[in-house]
Amino acid sequence: GGFGRIATAMADELERRGAVLLRDREVVEIESCDEAGLRIGTRTTGSAGGVSDEIRAAMLLSTIPVAELCRALAPAPPAAVLDSAASLRCRSIVYCYLVLEECDSYTPFDAHYFPEPGVPFTRLSEPKNYSAAAEPRGKTGLCAEIPCFESDAIWSMDADDLAELVLSGIRSTGLPEPAAVAEVLVRRKRNVYPLYEMGYRSALDTVGSYIDGLPRVVTLGRNGLFAHDNIHHSMLTGMRAASCLRRPEGGHLEWDRDEWARQRVSFGKHVVMD
Repeated sequence: GGFGRIATAMADELERRGAVLLRDREVVEIESCDEAGLRIGTRTTGSAGGVSDEIRAAMLLSTIPVAELCRALAPAPPAAVLDSAASLRCRSIVYCYLVLEECDSYTPFDAHYFPEPGVPFTRLSEPKNYSAAAEPRGKTGLCAEIPCFESDAIWSMDADDLAELVLSGIRSTGLPEPAAVAEVLVRRKRNVYPLYEMGYRSALDTVGSYIDGLPRVVTLGRNGLFAHDNIHHSMLTGMRAASCLRRPEGGHLEWDRDEWARQRVSFGKHVVMD
């Protein structure tokens, strides 16, 4: 079932334990109500207009990009914080999948990496090779990952043009010519790779200091910490955040800021592995 099995299993377990998952929602506004907690305004993804639903919360643990978090805060952060947040850019990705027929396996490797700028994709993976299963017989697939900005022409390129771009790139690398392409699938994902441009650290410190001063808001995860982490790192930050929540006997939910600060230092030692 692929990588999505991890998220599905986690969601199933959360719901089994009584959590409520609101899917296909986007955050519109996060308003601090002091002792009353937070009011989080949401709407259905892709819908127009303002707030359609409200959630009341004692704490917010946010994994959305810090720029989107800052824009949603009410009252709004100072201009310097908003400007710093806006400067923290991420690269998005277009995934172009080629379904190959008359081919059990394209190569024996699960992935090929291409750092050179002349190749449009940075990674070409063969999902079938991540598994010991040999099915389906006579068919395999390639996934080309093409980093870009949403303002780039490639973000809105149609499937046929993307497939030709990928095939041309494959030929330029010296890899074998793919067998008959039976189908092309395209998926697009925003905010995948934090972009470490000159000056990003100062901007991130400005944003982080402001968010750390909010009594009920914590930011974490790849987009929340602007950290190019692996998935197991991001999952670990979530578990560490959960360990910083306290509820004294008969008391209100509390956040251990000192412990979280110590955990944040340890996150800086994460090493990305591919």
